[in-house]
This record gives sequence, structure tokens and C-alpha cells, in this order.
Amino acid sequence: MNILLAFKAEPDLTMLAEQAWQEAESSELNLAWVGYQAGADEQAAAEIMLKQKQHNPELDLCALTIGDVQAEPFMRRLSASGFANLTRIVLQPECDLRFSPRKIASMLARWQRQNAHSLILTGSQSSEGNNSQTGFW
Repeated sequence: MNILLAFKAEPDLTMLAEQAWQEAESSELNLAWVGYQAGADEQAAAEIMLKQKQHNPELDLCALTIGDVQAEPFMRRLSASGFANLTRIVLQPECDLRFSPRKIASMLARWQRQNAHSLILTGSQSSEGNNSQTGFW
């Protein structure tokens, strides 16, 4: 059985200093020094998947993300934990998907049609955009 974890690397805004938030009132929020992580839902899903693999070693755990290199640290942790197949769909530099849930869903659906999985786990929403529109499917 193939199980896919679809996740998004998000900035860890708890790491920003108060001064950065104050400066963001007059300019754009600077995320240059912020670490990235998968959302809480995706982290919980990865943990559940790994627990299931302990009970059934035949499970093939896979992970997919759409975006740039911010996802790499989480993908390395997944690989070290037992995820066999890791995929990152690279976008054009000017492509911003924070407020494009339909485009994200269509990209995931297209990938799934080419790489069939029995079960797909996603988070309920992104902290960026926070529109709750790209959820379970």
C-alpha cells in the first residue's frame, strides 16, 4: 500500500522578533532569517504514517511538496525517518501559490493521476493564505 503525505513548508513566524513585526507595519515582513517547517497537521500525519509502518513494514511512505528549497530540511527528516519516495515539484520563481488553492489542488491531482497512491494525507489549511480551501480530497 502506498501512502502519500502532501505538505507545504511554511515560515515559522514564532521565530520572528517583536522588532520585525513592528518594522512590517511600514514595509514587507522580512522572512530571511526565519526557519521553515511543515504545518502542524502534516507533522502529525507524518508521525501517524511512521507509526503505521512499524506495524506494517510493507507500507510505502511517500511525501510530496510544491515549492522551493525551504522544504528540504523537512524532506531530509522524512527520509531519515523511513519515507522511501520524496518529491518536490519546483515552480517558476515568480509563481506565488499562497492564495491559489485551486491551482495547488489541480497540481496535486495531476501528480496523483501519474503516481497512484492508495491514501493521501494533507493538512487542513496553510498558515500562509489561511483560506481553508485546499483540504481533504
